[in-house]
This record gives sequence, structure tokens and C-alpha cells, in this order.
Amino acid sequence: MHFRAIQTARRVLNLTSNLTAKRLQIRPNLVSIINRAELALDGLGKFVN
Repeated sequence: MHFRAIQTARRVLNLTSNLTAKRLQIRPNLVSIINRAELALDGLGKFVN
């Protein structure tokens, strides 16, 4: 359950960052926030499994 939720969240983050980067001139701080969120999800995934 947890793992599936984390995978879904990562997919949403990836899609969001890809779309935002393509359509807008993305702000560096937003990119770093997304990267931090992905790292946090990776850490969470390792912790949960």
C-alpha cells in the first residue's frame, strides 16, 4: 500500500516537473523543491520497504 502510494506520488512529481519545465520558464527554487520532494520520497520508500 505504502509503496504504491509513493510510486504514484513520484509519477505525479515527474509529470508535474516535466510539464512545468516544458511550458514555463521554471524557477530554479521550484526545481529544487521538486528534487527535494523526490529525494524525500526515495528515502521514504527505502524506509517503508
